[in-house]
Amino acid sequence: MTMLLNYDEGTVIVTALEMELPTLATGPMIFTGVGKVCAATALAKYLAQHPSIRRVINYGTAGGIKNVTKGKLYPVNRFVESDFRSCSVSLPHSDIIEFNTWMDGVEHLCCSTQDHFVTDPTELNDVPFGYMVNLVDMESYALAYVCEQFGVEFHCYKYISDDADHTAASEWIENV
Repeated sequence: MTMLLNYDEGTVIVTALEMELPTLATGPMIFTGVGKVCAATALAKYLAQHPSIRRVINYGTAGGIKNVTKGKLYPVNRFVESDFRSCSVSLPHSDIIEFNTWMDGVEHLCCSTQDHFVTDPTELNDVPFGYMVNLVDMESYALAYVCEQFGVEFHCYKYISDDADHTAASEWIENV
């Protein structure tokens, strides 16, 4: 399905892979590559070079954990960093970033981000704020962090491609 995205010059669309967003766009787009380092680097570089950007919109795929349906698109406004696990040393770190909701009357979900493909949803049991997580991906926390640092709005939409279980890899390939 092809969709036409029409947005103003102060907005950029960001996704990891071009195949995650088949579209005809009327404005700037960034394809960051997979993972937090690629996502953060690409977006920070772009925002530094384009100070007029006021809003970043992220589209991408995600694995479903709870209260989501495979094949549907959801707005996400809470982002959990799941690779930074608790330890006996107290380090300054924000495990969760939350942005204001932007769609009235629509529940905005929580996404856990880690640098690996989740194939066992029980791994979130020991993650801070893991009980809040609806879906998992590999970029959105990093993108949210960069937006927070640059003071720009972050709108995120995730398409549930798989169930974040032992079938996740094959489901993602089929549903991307």
